[in-house]
Amino acid sequence: MNATPPPFGDPTKVQAENSAAVGKGILFGCSGCLLVIIALVLFAGAIVGVVMYAMRSSDVAQLTLFTAQASPVMKAELGEPMEIGWFITGSVKSNGGNGQADVHLPIAGPNGSASVHAIASKKTGGVWEFTEMTALIEGKGKTVDLRRK
Repeated sequence: MNATPPPFGDPTKVQAENSAAVGKGILFGCSGCLLVIIALVLFAGAIVGVVMYAMRSSDVAQLTLFTAQASPVMKAELGEPMEIGWFITGSVKSNGGNGQADVHLPIAGPNGSASVHAIASKKTGGVWEFTEMTALIEGKGKTVDLRRK
């Protein structure tokens, strides 16, 4: 007698085959969703990184860091070398020879850190004029006006 196999697999193994299929569906379905979520997080992180790098590299941020590094009070409070942190907030708008900036910069040295608030405008000639550049020394509540010599 010639028995033909059932068309959809072995009927005695239906439960095991269904469990395996459900497991594969969950594994590949959830992995796909997880990969999309990871890709979105990485994309958002890349955008934040590019924006932070641009803010960090801006003329206003670099001038503020240079001024803080030259300040005897900041040298005494934070130590040397002083470096600018990554989480800069605010805005820098520059269009040719004109511009506006209002930024908060984290600056740190080996002895401490400070939050520096700088407000500046760029007039004809491309030179930034600071109307405010104050540092708040963290943990001490001390404020330093960096525009004063």
